[in-house]
Amino acid sequence: GQQRYDYDYDDEGAEEGDDGGDGSGGGGGCCGGSPIPSHNPPGFANPETRAGIVSKVLFLWITPLLRTGKQRPLEFDDLQELETMDQSAFNGRLVRRAWAEELRATGHANNEDGATPVTQPGILRTLLIRGYGQRMAMMALFRLCFIGLKYAQPMAMNSLVKAAGDDDSGGDWQTMLSYAFAIFVLNMAQSLISSTYSYQMQRLATNQRLGLMHELFLKGMRLSSASRSKIGIGAIVSHMQIDCDNVSSGAQVVNNVWGIPIQLCTALVLLYDQLGVAAFTGLGVMILLAPLHFTIIRWQKKNRKRVMKARDSRVKFLSELLQVSERCCERVSE
Repeated sequence: GQQRYDYDYDDEGAEEGDDGGDGSGGGGGCCGGSPIPSHNPPGFANPETRAGIVSKVLFLWITPLLRTGKQRPLEFDDLQELETMDQSAFNGRLVRRAWAEELRATGHANNEDGATPVTQPGILRTLLIRGYGQRMAMMALFRLCFIGLKYAQPMAMNSLVKAAGDDDSGGDWQTMLSYAFAIFVLNMAQSLISSTYSYQMQRLATNQRLGLMHELFLKGMRLSSASRSKIGIGAIVSHMQIDCDNVSSGAQVVNNVWGIPIQLCTALVLLYDQLGVAAFTGLGVMILLAPLHFTIIRWQKKNRKRVMKARDSRVKFLSELLQVSERCCERVSE
């Protein structure tokens, strides 16, 4: 039998929250519409929204909140409102629309004639390209800049050492000072880009997890009692907690797929320029230890599956036990 992918998608409801220029549409409720009520006083918006580029890079916008937390324990009213892009309703509608586009592109949407789909839909492709493609491209650009700055610093240090040991010029102090200043600038730029990349990438992974959990929660609420009993509460909870976290974690490290080979090749070229053939010694050790690494990873995956099955069984047993206890209490009260 052909596998079908059912989805409920409202184009007007999704576009209403995703395309709103003033950001008010993204704060809708679970299915879009009414804005999320605010517990903060009027005008207490998120300071990051109106922060400048310098404030965002140096994280100056969070200083007032940290100062308040230093003076006294933070309360709920001290927290700023979430930006539209960080709200679960907005991310849920974004994931819903991206999944609908993925189903249409793979031939699974409204496939009533039984035609063979083009390919199977992928959740990673939905998140990384259709849902958060622009932000992922920006993060890839940040990662590329970080790699360039990371290896530009040792090259500048090498030039500084060569300039200091040049016997002909006797060590031109202006040249050495320029190289030292370049090293300082490269180090500062690398630190700023690294902190910005880590914060924005963690924020993006959190948004993706929120969107998936939001849609899974709505799907679980729409299930009938028979379907919910057949699937099990434990399985639904595992999907919302573990599976969503695994998917967002995979999306968070996706830049390592192309970033690590670039770093490895660049490091080998720089080491070969200094050490010659001896630079490939570390690469040989990595190749020899690769089978051991793969074995450990495979064992971890198998162990994680066993833990998830045991957790599902435990949650299902506890749910049935609570239901039986509730029924017994009702009969005793009668």
